[in-house]
Amino acid sequence: MVMWQLGRDDGDLRAYLEQGGVLAYPSEAVYGLGGLATEPAVLAKINALKGRPATKPMLTVAGCWDQISPWLPAEIPPPPAQDQPTSYLYPAGPQAPAHLVFQGKIGLRLTDFAPLQRLCALAGPLLSTSANGAGQEPARDLAQLTAYFPELPLLAGALGDAKRPSQIIDWASGAIVRA
Repeated sequence: MVMWQLGRDDGDLRAYLEQGGVLAYPSEAVYGLGGLATEPAVLAKINALKGRPATKPMLTVAGCWDQISPWLPAEIPPPPAQDQPTSYLYPAGPQAPAHLVFQGKIGLRLTDFAPLQRLCALAGPLLSTSANGAGQEPARDLAQLTAYFPELPLLAGALGDAKRPSQIIDWASGAIVRA
Protein backbone atom coordinates (compact mmCIF):
# COMPACT_ATOMS: atom_id res chain seq x y z
CA MET A 1 0.00 0.00 0.00
CA VAL A 2 1.29 3.44 -0.94
CA MET A 3 1.14 5.81 2.02
CA TRP A 4 1.57 9.54 1.44
CA GLN A 5 2.20 12.27 3.98
CA LEU A 6 1.09 15.85 3.53
CA GLY A 7 4.07 18.19 3.43
CA ARG A 8 6.44 15.43 2.32
CA ASP A 9 4.67 13.96 -0.73
CA ASP A 10 2.59 16.90 -1.95
CA GLY A 11 3.83 16.84 -5.56
CA ASP A 12 3.25 13.10 -6.01
CA LEU A 13 -0.09 13.26 -4.26
CA ARG A 14 -1.32 16.18 -6.38
CA ALA A 15 -0.13 14.49 -9.61
CA TYR A 16 -1.89 11.25 -8.65
CA LEU A 17 -5.17 13.04 -7.98
CA GLU A 18 -4.89 15.15 -11.15
CA GLN A 19 -4.54 11.90 -13.13
CA GLY A 20 -7.90 10.72 -11.78
CA GLY A 21 -6.57 8.71 -8.85
CA VAL A 22 -8.65 7.63 -5.86
CA LEU A 23 -7.21 7.39 -2.37
CA ALA A 24 -8.24 6.68 1.19
CA TYR A 25 -7.80 9.39 3.80
CA PRO A 26 -8.69 10.06 7.42
CA SER A 27 -11.70 12.27 7.98
CA GLU A 28 -13.50 13.63 11.01
CA ALA A 29 -14.95 10.24 12.03
CA VAL A 30 -14.09 7.47 9.54
CA TYR A 31 -11.73 6.79 6.68
CA GLY A 32 -12.97 8.23 3.43
CA LEU A 33 -12.48 7.49 -0.25
CA GLY A 34 -12.01 10.38 -2.58
CA GLY A 35 -10.56 11.95 -5.66
CA LEU A 36 -10.93 15.22 -7.48
CA ALA A 37 -14.58 16.21 -7.60
CA THR A 38 -14.15 17.84 -10.99
CA GLU A 39 -13.21 14.53 -12.64
CA PRO A 40 -16.27 12.48 -13.72
CA ALA A 41 -14.15 9.32 -14.03
CA VAL A 42 -13.37 9.50 -10.30
CA LEU A 43 -17.06 9.08 -9.47
CA ALA A 44 -17.19 5.91 -11.60
CA LYS A 45 -14.00 4.55 -9.98
CA ILE A 46 -15.30 5.11 -6.46
CA ASN A 47 -18.65 3.54 -7.30
CA ALA A 48 -16.86 0.49 -8.72
CA LEU A 49 -14.60 0.19 -5.65
CA LYS A 50 -17.57 0.36 -3.30
CA GLY A 51 -19.90 -1.74 -5.44
CA ARG A 52 -22.51 0.99 -5.32
CA PRO A 53 -24.96 2.02 -8.06
CA ALA A 54 -23.95 4.85 -10.35
CA THR A 55 -27.30 6.52 -9.65
CA LYS A 56 -26.50 7.09 -5.96
CA PRO A 57 -25.35 10.68 -5.31
CA MET A 58 -22.02 11.43 -3.66
CA LEU A 59 -20.93 14.35 -1.50
CA THR A 60 -18.05 16.72 -2.16
CA VAL A 61 -15.81 18.01 0.61
CA ALA A 62 -13.91 21.29 0.42
CA GLY A 63 -11.46 23.08 2.64
CA CYS A 64 -12.87 26.56 2.04
CA TRP A 65 -16.04 28.17 0.72
CA ASP A 66 -14.28 29.68 -2.30
CA GLN A 67 -13.62 26.18 -3.67
CA ILE A 68 -17.32 25.32 -3.98
CA SER A 69 -19.30 28.57 -3.99
CA PRO A 70 -19.02 28.92 -7.82
CA TRP A 71 -21.13 25.74 -8.10
CA LEU A 72 -24.05 27.35 -6.25
CA PRO A 73 -26.50 30.15 -6.98
CA ALA A 74 -24.92 33.49 -6.04
CA GLU A 75 -27.34 34.20 -3.19
CA ILE A 76 -26.32 31.10 -1.17
CA PRO A 77 -24.23 32.15 1.86
CA PRO A 78 -21.62 29.94 3.54
CA PRO A 79 -23.13 27.40 5.92
CA PRO A 80 -23.41 28.14 9.63
CA ALA A 81 -20.88 26.61 11.99
CA GLN A 82 -21.96 23.25 13.37
CA ASP A 83 -20.76 21.22 16.34
CA GLN A 84 -20.44 18.11 14.17
CA PRO A 85 -19.43 17.45 10.56
CA THR A 86 -22.34 18.62 8.40
CA SER A 87 -23.02 18.30 4.70
CA TYR A 88 -25.69 20.29 2.91
CA LEU A 89 -27.78 19.51 -0.13
CA TYR A 90 -27.73 22.83 -1.97
CA PRO A 91 -29.54 23.84 -5.15
CA ALA A 92 -26.98 23.38 -7.92
CA GLY A 93 -25.90 26.47 -9.82
CA PRO A 94 -25.23 26.53 -13.57
CA GLN A 95 -21.48 26.00 -13.05
CA ALA A 96 -21.88 22.88 -10.90
CA PRO A 97 -20.21 19.85 -12.50
CA ALA A 98 -23.06 17.84 -14.03
CA HIS A 99 -21.83 14.52 -12.59
CA LEU A 100 -22.22 15.94 -9.06
CA VAL A 101 -25.81 17.11 -9.51
CA PHE A 102 -28.64 14.81 -8.43
CA GLN A 103 -32.25 15.92 -8.77
CA GLY A 104 -31.12 19.56 -9.10
CA LYS A 105 -29.02 19.47 -5.91
CA ILE A 106 -25.37 19.13 -5.03
CA GLY A 107 -24.09 17.71 -1.74
CA LEU A 108 -21.27 19.76 -0.21
CA ARG A 109 -19.39 19.84 3.08
CA LEU A 110 -16.90 22.38 4.34
CA THR A 111 -14.48 20.62 6.61
CA ASP A 112 -12.68 22.09 9.59
CA PHE A 113 -10.60 18.91 9.99
CA ALA A 114 -7.07 20.20 9.37
CA PRO A 115 -5.64 17.24 7.37
CA LEU A 116 -8.63 17.23 5.03
CA GLN A 117 -8.46 21.02 4.66
CA ARG A 118 -4.78 20.71 3.70
CA LEU A 119 -5.57 17.97 1.17
CA CYS A 120 -8.29 20.13 -0.41
CA ALA A 121 -5.96 23.15 -0.45
CA LEU A 122 -3.38 21.03 -2.25
CA ALA A 123 -5.67 19.45 -4.84
CA GLY A 124 -9.13 21.02 -4.77
CA PRO A 125 -12.56 19.80 -3.67
CA LEU A 126 -12.83 16.03 -3.34
CA LEU A 127 -15.59 13.57 -3.92
CA SER A 128 -15.99 12.08 -0.49
CA THR A 129 -17.61 8.91 0.75
CA SER A 130 -16.92 6.49 3.55
CA ALA A 131 -14.30 3.81 2.96
CA ASN A 132 -16.35 0.64 2.84
CA GLY A 133 -18.15 -1.54 0.37
CA ALA A 134 -21.88 -1.20 -0.11
CA GLY A 135 -23.63 -2.49 3.01
CA GLN A 136 -20.45 -2.63 5.13
CA GLU A 137 -19.58 -0.53 8.16
CA PRO A 138 -17.27 2.44 7.42
CA ALA A 139 -13.59 1.80 8.17
CA ARG A 140 -12.69 3.27 11.57
CA ASP A 141 -9.17 1.87 11.81
CA LEU A 142 -6.30 1.03 9.50
CA ALA A 143 -6.82 -2.74 9.77
CA GLN A 144 -10.43 -2.45 8.63
CA LEU A 145 -9.46 -0.05 5.83
CA THR A 146 -6.77 -2.34 4.46
CA ALA A 147 -9.11 -5.35 4.70
CA TYR A 148 -11.60 -3.49 2.49
CA PHE A 149 -9.10 -1.89 0.10
CA PRO A 150 -5.64 -3.52 0.41
CA GLU A 151 -4.18 -1.86 -2.69
CA LEU A 152 -5.66 1.63 -2.37
CA PRO A 153 -3.20 4.47 -1.70
CA LEU A 154 -3.62 6.13 1.70
CA LEU A 155 -3.03 9.58 3.11
CA ALA A 156 -1.34 9.00 6.46
CA GLY A 157 -2.90 10.46 9.59
CA ALA A 158 -5.26 9.86 12.46
CA LEU A 159 -9.03 10.10 12.35
CA GLY A 160 -10.72 13.07 13.95
CA ASP A 161 -12.74 12.74 17.13
CA ALA A 162 -16.26 12.95 15.64
CA LYS A 163 -18.43 10.00 16.63
CA ARG A 164 -20.34 9.69 13.34
CA PRO A 165 -19.96 10.58 9.67
CA SER A 166 -21.43 13.91 8.66
CA GLN A 167 -25.07 14.69 9.10
CA ILE A 168 -26.80 15.79 5.90
CA ILE A 169 -29.22 18.72 5.84
CA ASP A 170 -31.32 19.94 2.93
CA TRP A 171 -30.38 23.62 2.61
CA ALA A 172 -33.73 24.81 1.27
CA SER A 173 -36.03 23.03 3.70
CA GLY A 174 -33.74 22.58 6.71
CA ALA A 175 -34.78 18.92 6.86
CA ILE A 176 -32.22 16.52 8.26
CA VAL A 177 -31.71 13.88 5.57
CA ARG A 178 -29.19 11.87 7.62
CA ALA A 179 -28.63 12.44 11.32
